[in-house]
Amino acid sequence: MSTMRQFLLFPLLLLATPVLATAQSAASSSSKRRQPEDWQNELVQWLESKPNGYFSNKIAWQKTPELGDSYNMYAAEDIPKDETLMIIPQAALIGSASTHEGYGQGDHCLTVRNMMREYEKGKDSEYYPYIRYLFGGHEGGTSTGLLPATWSDKGKALL
Repeated sequence: MSTMRQFLLFPLLLLATPVLATAQSAASSSSKRRQPEDWQNELVQWLESKPNGYFSNKIAWQKTPELGDSYNMYAAEDIPKDETLMIIPQAALIGSASTHEGYGQGDHCLTVRNMMREYEKGKDSEYYPYIRYLFGGHEGGTSTGLLPATWSDKGKALL
């Protein structure tokens, strides 16, 4: 296996705009890579349970001691240019609308309100694996230093 190389992704990816697919089908993946923690595997399974949801086997979470021993996503093997790494479908997005229709329209405060409503539902939330990723008390998600706003200027420039 090639040396792991850091791969930067927004920890709040599912609150952002949808990721567009290039040409790879979710059905083309063979057996799924096992991630180090159960919550990570549940998040991948949840994403792929959505219509057209996809998480590449070439991505792996790994602890990064230089960054406070938090989990970060890395390339687990060489990734050709333009290869699809994730597809985040509309059904996985928490938006400002009370339903997913009209995602991206309206007040950002409504998005936060809707996310908090899902948080309050706990395990009953349709978004539980994602909410658990964000607020589960482990290193990842919204942990200090992992949100793009707290990155160094050099890190922000990589975006």
